Amino acid sequence: MNFFIHTKIREFIEIFVILNCYFLQRIKMCMKYYFLLVLLIVALFANSCKTVDPCPPNEGTGNVGSNFNSELDEYSPFFFQNSLYFTALLKEAKQPEQTYRADYKNGKFEKPIHDKELPMDFFEKSGLPKFYYNKEKKRTEMYFTGMSKSKKQKNSEILYSFKVNNKWIEPLPITSINSKEYDSHPAISPDGKVLIFASDREGGIGGLDLYISKRNEDGSWASPENLGAEINTSEDEKSPFIATNGDLYFSSRGYPGPGKYDLIKAKKNDDKWTNARALAFPINSEFNEAGPAIFMNKIFFDSDRRGGCGGKDLYSFELCGPVVLQGIVESELKGLPVTGKLRLSNEVNEELLVLDIDESGKFDFQLEGGKRFRIQYFNSCYPDYIPEQIFDTECNDSSVVKYFAKFIITGKPKEFDFSEYKVPFFVSGYYMPNTSNNLESLRLKFAYNLLGNDSTTKYIENPGNEYDNHFEIVENALNDASEFIVNIVENLEDECKKNAMGKLTIKITGFADPRPISSIAKFQDESIDDEQFGLSIKKGSRMDNNLLSLLRAYYTAKYLQEKISSLEQIENIIDKINWVIDGKGIDPSDKENNLKRRVNILIGVEGKE
Repeated sequence: MNFFIHTKIREFIEIFVILNCYFLQRIKMCMKYYFLLVLLIVALFANSCKTVDPCPPNEGTGNVGSNFNSELDEYSPFFFQNSLYFTALLKEAKQPEQTYRADYKNGKFEKPIHDKELPMDFFEKSGLPKFYYNKEKKRTEMYFTGMSKSKKQKNSEILYSFKVNNKWIEPLPITSINSKEYDSHPAISPDGKVLIFASDREGGIGGLDLYISKRNEDGSWASPENLGAEINTSEDEKSPFIATNGDLYFSSRGYPGPGKYDLIKAKKNDDKWTNARALAFPINSEFNEAGPAIFMNKIFFDSDRRGGCGGKDLYSFELCGPVVLQGIVESELKGLPVTGKLRLSNEVNEELLVLDIDESGKFDFQLEGGKRFRIQYFNSCYPDYIPEQIFDTECNDSSVVKYFAKFIITGKPKEFDFSEYKVPFFVSGYYMPNTSNNLESLRLKFAYNLLGNDSTTKYIENPGNEYDNHFEIVENALNDASEFIVNIVENLEDECKKNAMGKLTIKITGFADPRPISSIAKFQDESIDDEQFGLSIKKGSRMDNNLLSLLRAYYTAKYLQEKISSLEQIENIIDKINWVIDGKGIDPSDKENNLKRRVNILIGVEGKE
């Protein structure tokens, strides 16, 4: 985009028209000739707006190109809510400094437009806007530089505005921050608690210094303090920027670097910034760099380096250096191959890469710095075991960052702990899971006076209608456990598992809620004599919480056995399934009583010796 008319071309054509009209004697002919030349002006202007020559593309040079830059100055980029704001200098405007906005959509920036809604054109030399959304007050705040009428002498100061009913209020100077001297280049922290700016007020270290003001609890700004010799030098420091991780970027003439004004980075350390240093080439050049801002791990800034479109231009470079992830997959199960796939996704689980893992188990690839990644490992011989790791990669602009990941295929069983479901898995005092069939059967027993007639069975609750709101959750949870068992069983005969897998063990542990049971309570269901589970209970046996918890484990196991009995593979590998039940009595973790009447299921495959 070219914001500006090529004045020399226009002036030349106008002089040409006047001279021709002077020599033409008839006015009508002159006007006709003038009209044709006006068309020529429009054509030349339209053609000049297409490109600015020279103005390099982004590749290599870092220049963001003629969509943003012109032969005049563009500077002080800033990003807010996926839009790029910057200040452009217009040669022939009533207000030379104007703010433009380019929205970022579908992976690219749209054409910049003059943001006329911003309340800045009422002030002389206004620009350098910074924005912050105040979540507490639910409004957008803006801080910028300009010359208000509050100063007796004309000098720059920091002004403030915010939106009310989607309109900006009239900006006011921040009196607690401004001085009688030059105050400019405001930068607000991502959390809105800190404002850093440049000033040449008395008492500084030298020239322009950076000052910090902290927001008070009432929303006002405290008196500024000099950032000190850790940041400021005897030369000028200006155009600060506070990154989301707290690091401070700014421009300075006082640090060792290749240019006049160089971009400087200081690490956040508690409540101060330390280890300030100049950024490396190509970010810094032998010319002037200022106005740093970070967007999507790229640093944007303005520079007057050679080869641009003219004056100060906007530039962009990758801020983070290479990030390397190395790792290995190992197995605790003897004979199980580690070949598989590694899946890389971003923080919103969008797939970025799928990598094949060979028999060595080793992998090595690059990541972007300053981002969160999820890495998952998939083994075709062990499909139900999907370990994952989360990495928050460091953004380091000076060296390569390396990470190491290790995935171990273990024989650790899968645990189904139903305490996370805030519904009862059993009726109080009862031992069969709260499925629809079991609830119907229990209610029939009460209806026919088979339960609840005497003290021997009063420990069992007559289930009310509220249990009808829970049985689907209970059935779905038990079905999930059944499906997991099915998946394990279906893979036990795979070629890749024959040499690695031993028995499938399913251990079910039952618990009772902390409620006393009468000493005369009896087990009134049919006697149990189950050799597979080693369980023998006679009808009329003394009932207590230990027996109740064991019965809950047993009847849950029988439910799961019935669910998987339809599998053809069961007949071939029945000897490879080891069922174990256990009763733990009262659940010591159950503080909500009936909400956590439950069982715990462990499902795992043993490795061969």
